[in-house]
Amino acid sequence: MKNRRSAAQWQQLINRRKEFDGTNVEFCRRHGISMTSFYKHQASIRSRSTNNFIQVKTTTEQTRFESHAELQFDVRSGTLTLPMSLPVEQVVAIVRGLLR
Repeated sequence: MKNRRSAAQWQQLINRRKEFDGTNVEFCRRHGISMTSFYKHQASIRSRSTNNFIQVKTTTEQTRFESHAELQFDVRSGTLTLPMSLPVEQVVAIVRGLLR
């Protein structure tokens, strides 16, 4: 005659297995359960416990800066175009000279 175990009883058995030092075969023999039933209920308990978690997807935001080869200024007499390779100090000196 087969023993019918409740979900709580299976949970207890699976918890006991974690503390058992022998193999699954030895554990099942000791408790009078088939390997098939053990694995079936173990998988069922695992799937129920993992369904309580919310899957989170993380993303990272990236900012892209575009650099152009030239720096352009609109001035009274036209457009001033400077190369981006020009040191900052020289660009500042030129802009200050235009403001005078």
